[in-house]
Amino acid sequence: MLPAATFSRLCALSPVTFDELRRELDGAMESFSNGSRAQQLAAAHWEGPNAAVIQLDVPGFSEDQLSVHVEDRILKVSGHREIPAVTGELRRSEGQFGDFSRSFQLPETLDTAAVAAELSNGVLTLTFPRKVTAQPSRIPVVVRSAAPQAS
Repeated sequence: MLPAATFSRLCALSPVTFDELRRELDGAMESFSNGSRAQQLAAAHWEGPNAAVIQLDVPGFSEDQLSVHVEDRILKVSGHREIPAVTGELRRSEGQFGDFSRSFQLPETLDTAAVAAELSNGVLTLTFPRKVTAQPSRIPVVVRSAAPQAS
């Protein structure tokens, strides 16, 4: 919830520019998250009969800035990217800089040891094949006749 003072400034009849509104909302969100500015990247998840796919938007990240781990059926994707060093004062930054981390609970039906990770055009694609399960099979019964007994 926005602090009352912030809310009243946003609702005032005087015109507010987009930049002022954004600064107010960013400040409110920063105070809500205890100062943490960790990024939350967009994700998509698909499941098919043979595999599950998770995609994360990681624009501008290189493979060495990303970390992918699976432990106890929890997928954790994290990364870090520094703000580029430039001369002058940074006026605005809307890019993905700093730290981010996303975690996903994976079902037991996926083979986490066989995951494939691909980074292409700012999208990290993780493909988890399904575990091969034992298929029911028919076991033929062979009937043997008893050998005649000698008298």
